[in-house]
Amino acid sequence: MRRLIHVTLHHASDSDCLYRLQPTAAVAGVPRKIAKNFLQQNEPICRGWYAGSAGYLSLNQSEFVVSLRCAHINYDHLRLYAGAGIVKDSDPQQEWLEVENKAAGLQTLLNREIFCCES
Repeated sequence: MRRLIHVTLHHASDSDCLYRLQPTAAVAGVPRKIAKNFLQQNEPICRGWYAGSAGYLSLNQSEFVVSLRCAHINYDHLRLYAGAGIVKDSDPQQEWLEVENKAAGLQTLLNREIFCCES
């Protein structure tokens, strides 16, 4: 899916633009404020890096995509994140399977020797 948004920037601010664009409807739901409040009160886990933006911002042109797969490296720990867009007719079991498959795809890209060193 692709959504084009055309705006005139009065001043470029990466953080302000990303704050206004995220989370997308596929990540949190709509209407945004109600959906975010619902998730904060009812979701049993902390999403952490569940989804975010990848892209660039400039005065002439900007482009962002939603990243539903990512990894966070903190010293010697690697944490993988994967997500799925939930819509009205989503099947929870199929969505969970999709998330597991996305995470498994990330895992296959990793070479254990790179991240684990023997002394």
